[in-house]
Amino acid sequence: MVHRLRQAAFESDADASPGNFNTDRRKSLCAREFKKLGFPNSANPSLDFSRTPPGLLPLDNMTYFATHHTDAYNRFVLENSSREDKHECPFGRGSIQLTIILCEILKIGDPPSETGQDFYPMFFAQDKVFEELFCVCIQLLNKTWKEMRATQEDFDKVTPPNRSRAEVHTWG
Repeated sequence: MVHRLRQAAFESDADASPGNFNTDRRKSLCAREFKKLGFPNSANPSLDFSRTPPGLLPLDNMTYFATHHTDAYNRFVLENSSREDKHECPFGRGSIQLTIILCEILKIGDPPSETGQDFYPMFFAQDKVFEELFCVCIQLLNKTWKEMRATQEDFDKVTPPNRSRAEVHTWG
């Protein structure tokens, strides 16, 4: 799935043919593209999903965003690819952190309450609420990143305002 995200962002049909690059050049190009997508481990981005929780949930969210909100995903990647390296919003790292924040807000992974009174009606409104909430919040993260003219060192400063925004979107 990680390679599909990279392909959706960077490969045209002409680039997809295997004869265009030798193996070493292809690996180098893929690593650069994974770095552009904001994966901390650009040589092997699948290692970025080894933390539990959230495990592979961020990857599922990223794939959902890329396939169901293709224009927004392409805009996100294009905007960040055209920024200076130090000002790129890290899609991979941001998605992982944002998924962790959403899980904390929604208490996903926590044991059920004793009274059974805590539930979220929004989850009964449509099938993919968590994924859609992620899609809204990842775009807000990118917007905040641009507004703050953030760099990689500012990552921890950008996430608290987005946590607040996510809480607002969650609770209405």
